[in-house]
Amino acid sequence: MPYCSPEQLADLGPLLDCLRRWPRIREPRPGVFYLGDQPFCQFHSRNGQRWADVKRRKGRLPPFVLPPGDQYSARAFQIFLLQAYNKGMRLPLKAV
Repeated sequence: MPYCSPEQLADLGPLLDCLRRWPRIREPRPGVFYLGDQPFCQFHSRNGQRWADVKRRKGRLPPFVLPPGDQYSARAFQIFLLQAYNKGMRLPLKAV
């Protein structure tokens, strides 16, 4: 599955900047995030569509479709990602 290029993620800049500041998150290459040493979130594209795969210890969550330029989807994804992160870290949910 092809990963998104940095250009394909440009509209998600604020969301990705926020994600990069979360404890134990690292980004070994653009758009591919790990929580500690485990894959956590990566972005893919094919045929003009873009989506994120989010993984937790107990498996992968359903793909989250992120149409380019759709800020409502980006905000919903940020909430979805925070919930997955908190479950992975076993933390209470906090507002973003």
